[in-house]
Amino acid sequence: MVGWPGVGGRKGGRGSIGGSLQQLASVPSTEAERVPVETPGPQEAEPADGGSAPAEAASAPASGATPDFAGAARGRALLRRFQARLPSALSEDGTSVVAGLVLCALLASRGANIGLETAGLAANEPFYLPLYRWLVGAYDGIAGGYWPLQTPGHYNLLVVLQILGGMAAAWWLGRCLRESFALPTWGAPAAALLLLLPYFFGPVPLGNTIGIAALAYPLYLVSLCFLLQGFARGDWRRLMGFLLLMPALMLSAEPFVFFCPAFLVVLAWLLKGYPGPRGPKLALLGLFIAALVSVFLLERLVNLAERGRFAPAPVSGIHKIVAPLYLSDVADEQLFLGEPRLRALYHAFQSRMAARNLRRVDAVNGLVPAPELVGHYQASYSPIMHDVVLPILEQRGRRNWFEIDEVTRTIGWRLLRDKPAAWFSLTFDSMIYGFGGFYPTVFLLAAFGLVGYVQIQRRDALSLVLGTVLLFHLTNVFMAALLGNPPRAAALYSEPAVMVLLLAGLTRLLLEPAGEVGAGEEAVGSDADDGTTLGDERS
Repeated sequence: MVGWPGVGGRKGGRGSIGGSLQQLASVPSTEAERVPVETPGPQEAEPADGGSAPAEAASAPASGATPDFAGAARGRALLRRFQARLPSALSEDGTSVVAGLVLCALLASRGANIGLETAGLAANEPFYLPLYRWLVGAYDGIAGGYWPLQTPGHYNLLVVLQILGGMAAAWWLGRCLRESFALPTWGAPAAALLLLLPYFFGPVPLGNTIGIAALAYPLYLVSLCFLLQGFARGDWRRLMGFLLLMPALMLSAEPFVFFCPAFLVVLAWLLKGYPGPRGPKLALLGLFIAALVSVFLLERLVNLAERGRFAPAPVSGIHKIVAPLYLSDVADEQLFLGEPRLRALYHAFQSRMAARNLRRVDAVNGLVPAPELVGHYQASYSPIMHDVVLPILEQRGRRNWFEIDEVTRTIGWRLLRDKPAAWFSLTFDSMIYGFGGFYPTVFLLAAFGLVGYVQIQRRDALSLVLGTVLLFHLTNVFMAALLGNPPRAAALYSEPAVMVLLLAGLTRLLLEPAGEVGAGEEAVGSDADDGTTLGDERS
């Protein structure tokens, strides 16, 4: 039975899925940890008369001394190992804590950012999945007695908690990266700082914004810790921990729903590319299906409780109408000649969009260069939805979200069927825009191809985790663009982790000596099948 090779070519028992955690814990990782088990000293080994003392006398306790129970020597060795590591651990972690508190104070001094999303959360709009809304509701219930509701000062404590949560998640993932990729000591804080860039830069700093990303992003970083440790250590229980977090991810932000096809591909590769005992892999597949079913039911139960209908969130139509409206013009009113209500709605949409230059034809007439049209579309996305479509529908008495979803879906599909080529072109441009441009897209696809080739050739855990996270990002942006969601907003969750893992992982893959890489796969052939590994089986 061949185990699943770990990073750096670990032996199957430690680098294969289901490897013993006790074995991992008992192997010293540094010279400082290699403390010998206590052995009798010279005074105990030699009797006073110069003769040879029996073995029983050497091990017998002195009169009145506490007996040396089995395992006591081992316990003392572990204690000395802990004492040897304590100063360096306190120095490293203490520095991280102090730096984190300073950064938290700097970020929190900006105050809370209350915007359109905050108002949507307060109005219980279905665009925002319930997990963060429940968190904010609980916070309002606790803090409402101390600060006035819906004011910046009311959310100061929540901002601090959001920033601390993001820093803790980034620090943990940085530690996991350092351990799994054998990075130098500075690798962990460097990775953590890169992961925290969305908290410092961007139009809406993550920690200061009262929005779903403040919870969803650190939750994703924590889930990546389980995924990374599961693949790098070969521990299928960590992968199950990732799957247990998946329902919370999918209930925190919609882009994580787009990860499901990617993870299904990864599970299929594990079943096909790593022949061996299928029990743990089938357990992962069953847990994945259970996560999907639980989210499917919980989302509908929430809508049943809040909107009176056992159905998914009524937001697909409002997303699908934005791109066709952007591509349309006044002449498209003829598509609704036999339906006066829809025609009147469409005319109202066109009039307001024309007044605010929110259409593609307005950008072309305004001499916006063709490469910048997709940027104009992304800038027009939120105004079309929140300043044009929803206010006009509300003015005309349509306040039921399921009615809004039906009307917008009908108008959107009618317009899309009239201009499918323009819609496909805009979707493709949006996808490239979501990846950051043409050259970043080429780089990501080339990196995925390289990592995939390495995984097929080596079956190593490092390329497996890199390929999985890259596939998450590619699927996330592609599905967001295809379904009409803003792809750059979706990329906010997965892009920083992809960049950090690529910097750590590709450097390791390209610079690792070839002999060291190949040695790991040959060394794993001696492990017995304990029924818990997900590795290959070789004779």
